[in-house]
Amino acid sequence: MTARFTFIINPASGSARKALPEAIGQRFPGSKINFTEGAGHAVFLARAAVAEGKIPVACGGDGTFREVALGTGEKGPMGFIPLGTVNLLGLALGVPKNFRKAFAVLEKGRTRHVYPGIFEADGEKGVFFIGISAGPDADAIHNVNMRLKKIVGRYAYALSLALRLTRPVYPAIECEANGEKTVLGVCIALRMPWYGGPFRMGKKASLFEKDIEVVGTGGGRVALLRLYASVLSGYLLPEPKIFRKMTQKAVIKSSTGRFQVDGDNLHAAEITLTASQEPLEVIC
Repeated sequence: MTARFTFIINPASGSARKALPEAIGQRFPGSKINFTEGAGHAVFLARAAVAEGKIPVACGGDGTFREVALGTGEKGPMGFIPLGTVNLLGLALGVPKNFRKAFAVLEKGRTRHVYPGIFEADGEKGVFFIGISAGPDADAIHNVNMRLKKIVGRYAYALSLALRLTRPVYPAIECEANGEKTVLGVCIALRMPWYGGPFRMGKKASLFEKDIEVVGTGGGRVALLRLYASVLSGYLLPEPKIFRKMTQKAVIKSSTGRFQVDGDNLHAAEITLTASQEPLEVIC
C-alpha cells in the first residue's frame, strides 16, 4: 500500500527538504520521489503519477500544491506535505507542518472535497486556493526582496508591505460582485479565512464550500491600516466600513495591472473569478 504514492518535492521549499526524501523512503518504501525543476513542472509530474495509477503528493508550499492540483484534476485524490514559508493551505486543510505528522494523515487516507476558485486573465485560466488580491499587498508581493525572503522568510513580505504603505493608496480598483459595483483601494478574493499568515480576514470563506468571499476597503492609508489592524487583532471590521460579499463570480480591474495569486505575481488589467462547481479530492 505504501508504494501507491508519488511524492513531488519542490527542492526550494522549506528547511526539511534534505531530511524529507530519507524519511519518505523509511515510512513509504517503494514510493516514487520526484523533484520539480521549475515553474509548471509539478503539473507534468502529477499527470504522470495519475497515469501510472499513483496518488500524487505535493511536498512544498502553496504554489506546489496548486500545480499538483492542476495536474491531478478530478482523476483521483492527492496528498499534501506542507514545506512552504507560510503554509496557509496546511492550516486550512488541517495538515500539520511537521512532515512526520503529515505522514500520518496520508496513512489514514481520509479524503475531503475541496473547491478551488477559478480565475481568468488575458484568456488564460488557472485556479487558486488562498486568495487573489489587487492593491498595496499585491504591490508588496511584486516588490519583495527574494534574497531577503530566503533569510527571514515571511517577514520579507511584511517589510515590503511596510515600505509600500509609505506611498499613497488610491481608490483605483474596480470590483463587481453579486451585481454590485464599487471602487476600492484594496480588493481581496478569499477561498479560506486566513490571509498573509494565521490572521483571519474572511468570515465565511472555506475551501470546503463553493463561494468566494470578496473583501475590500476604500482608498487612503488610514482605511487600509484600519483593515490590517482589524485582521491582526482578530476583530474584523463590520459593514459599511468594509466591503464584503459572498459570491459565485467577481470581476476585478486594476489600473496598475498588478495582482497576486496565492502569493505569486500576476500581471493583467482585469481578472474574472468564478467558484468551481467540481471539487478536488484531497487527503486531509
